[in-house]
Amino acid sequence: MLRARSYLFLPLLSCVALALAACEGEKPIDETTGAMQEAIPAPGVHLVGTYTNNNHEIGSFSQLVLKTDGTFHAATAVVCFAAPCNDPEQDGRYTLFRRETVTFFELYPLRGDQSLGRYQYALQGDTLSLRKFTPSASWTPMQRSPAAWCATNHDCAVQDLLAGPCAGQYVCADRNICNYQCGAAPEVAREKAAPPTGG
Repeated sequence: MLRARSYLFLPLLSCVALALAACEGEKPIDETTGAMQEAIPAPGVHLVGTYTNNNHEIGSFSQLVLKTDGTFHAATAVVCFAAPCNDPEQDGRYTLFRRETVTFFELYPLRGDQSLGRYQYALQGDTLSLRKFTPSASWTPMQRSPAAWCATNHDCAVQDLLAGPCAGQYVCADRNICNYQCGAAPEVAREKAAPPTGG
């Protein structure tokens, strides 16, 4: 009887020994690194935003935009054979991980789970330092840009930008830059001014 009871406790002890959080289903654990998955930064957390790298080191990000909805936008530096040259751009999703004091993120396409790359990161002030998650990779510093990148107004809304001097919102303006506008955005104003239709 006593032996039978001791067998009942073995699964519980194994669960605690392996990883208590994983057994409870609180946070997924990365199988390769053993790191715990972190929540995407909420508004007020300094990690999100637009970062740029002016060194134009081939293969590194020339621009990286991390957003509070778990998506990213990136431009990667490539060899330029004839001007003008535009760095190829990519949009996708990212997931944050932490293993003790080591923090890194994994990039994925908007659809699908195939990894686009894993990067260790360290944020100090407005400098985001990145390196590929390999022992020999070197660090690349990126600076927070005062001009936030956007393709739509939504991109501005999910970068936790500073509040403007008046009631209004950020809109995606020329050259893909978020610009603060007092009052209602033009498309919102037109919707409110439009007369009701139908019955």
